[in-house]
Amino acid sequence: MLRPTPLFILRSLLTLITLLFVAQPWLPLARLSWFLSNDCFYVTFPILSIMTTWITWQHSRHIDTLLCRSLLISFFPVAFILSIGLILAREFHYLVDLSVGLYVIGIFTYWARNFIVREKHESNDTEPTTILSPLSWHDHGSRWALLWITGLTLVFLLFGLQNLARFAAVDEPLWLDGRIGKFWKHLSAQAMERTLVSDKPGITIVLASGPALLFVEPKDYRDTRQDFQTKNPDAHIEDFYLAFRLPLLI
Repeated sequence: MLRPTPLFILRSLLTLITLLFVAQPWLPLARLSWFLSNDCFYVTFPILSIMTTWITWQHSRHIDTLLCRSLLISFFPVAFILSIGLILAREFHYLVDLSVGLYVIGIFTYWARNFIVREKHESNDTEPTTILSPLSWHDHGSRWALLWITGLTLVFLLFGLQNLARFAAVDEPLWLDGRIGKFWKHLSAQAMERTLVSDKPGITIVLASGPALLFVEPKDYRDTRQDFQTKNPDAHIEDFYLAFRLPLLI
């Protein structure tokens, strides 16, 4: 009698937990839901995913294409169920949307890579096809390219930092003194249903500029410049803008 492998067990658990997670906000499957809240899923799913990825990597770490294919196969049932769940109900955290999108990108990248390799093999090229590993750039004379990119990045930062905090932008206060702070407040309170950002550019701004809240407090800058500097002479609106804009520039 064949015994189930650890990888098979983990894949099955991932699929089952995902099904129960999707069943909770969707009424026709509500009876299948065993979770009192989605917090159980957000804890167990990353743990099982890491374990699945680790075991898959151990089995096929010497062959990049086999590793990618095994990972895509392992998470296909999960991505499929989550995709259906996103269509039927929208009460999911934004990370679910992001994860499904990354999985689709991974499938396309894997297919495109295999297609390019196959086309090269079928051509009349006499030179052997070489597929570079993401970590093998230093073995193929790419150091000059890295230096060139680093130089361009430094030039970009040099010009971008000029007067970065000395201008006002339309609708920026809605983000700096509203949406960004509210998102992190709801996240710390585990109110996941209130973390959706409804306006463009959405979650990107919130995640990138969030660290600014560690250095400045928006409520200290709500008065006019003269008023808040009277209360706190060390408060400068330029510091406030710089804290939120610098992460976006980087």
